[in-house]
Amino acid sequence: MTHSVFHDLGKTLVHVAAVSLRSSAGNIIAHNRITKMPRYALEADSFYNLSQAGGRISRDNIFEFNVIDSVCYATTDTGAIEMLGSGDASLVEFQLNNTIRFNKVTNVFGSSSTNGDYVCQGQAVNKSLGCRGIAWSIYLCVRPSSII
Repeated sequence: MTHSVFHDLGKTLVHVAAVSLRSSAGNIIAHNRITKMPRYALEADSFYNLSQAGGRISRDNIFEFNVIDSVCYATTDTGAIEMLGSGDASLVEFQLNNTIRFNKVTNVFGSSSTNGDYVCQGQAVNKSLGCRGIAWSIYLCVRPSSII
């Protein structure tokens, strides 16, 4: 997927990405412009139960030269570029070998209230309202003991 423009997606379902890979390998995601996404812009994940998925994981993908702006405004615990591992650190395949380089990421909001009662709707962190920004530019969802 290269040289595409994605803008203002996720009007009905907020848990979408402009480009989402599910147990997919060897892709190049490059030179895309992605703006106004309620959750992540780019996402690659693997099945958590690899025995049921036939051992398929997202690996050897390249994410480069993408321009991402104003994302993660309606969800929390996420990132503009999010990678989810297999969840099983005992597998050699846990080393996903995905490459993330030369991306420009701006305005990653996060939207959780401090008490969890409401969504902050893309507001910048405003401590008086209880908004906190729990989102990152790059979010690697792996257990720390799994990093080799």
